[in-house]
Amino acid sequence: MSVKVDPSGRRSIQVEVEVPGTPEQVWEAIATGPGVSAWFVPTKMEGRVGGNMTCEFAPGMESQATITAWEPPHRLTADSDSFCPGGPTVATEWTVEARDGGTCVVRVVHSLFASTNDWDDQLDGTDSGWPAFFRILRV
Repeated sequence: MSVKVDPSGRRSIQVEVEVPGTPEQVWEAIATGPGVSAWFVPTKMEGRVGGNMTCEFAPGMESQATITAWEPPHRLTADSDSFCPGGPTVATEWTVEARDGGTCVVRVVHSLFASTNDWDDQLDGTDSGWPAFFRILRV
């Protein structure tokens, strides 16, 4: 299991991928509705602090998030509903870091605060799902 726990009770997973493109091109792919929809799931996004982000995983199965930081083309954060009813809020941070050779590292960190490990399986499942989607993003 790759869930990290820090002394404050924050539980998190981190996944990253190196992709071709400039920070601006990569930002377009991870921080706009059409960009995210092209490699992940149908997504609508209001690109601003306080904006809404909706990811539709299946009909009637949507994840709602509120954007809490918006720093194009390098960082965005959002707080979303829990993995399951009654669970803690999930905070997600996306960062884009330029590398030599015309590539960028995209890093996503999902965090939640919980006093028990009840939600670790959900975090771990999210962690194991990203590599398949990141292969599509890389293309």
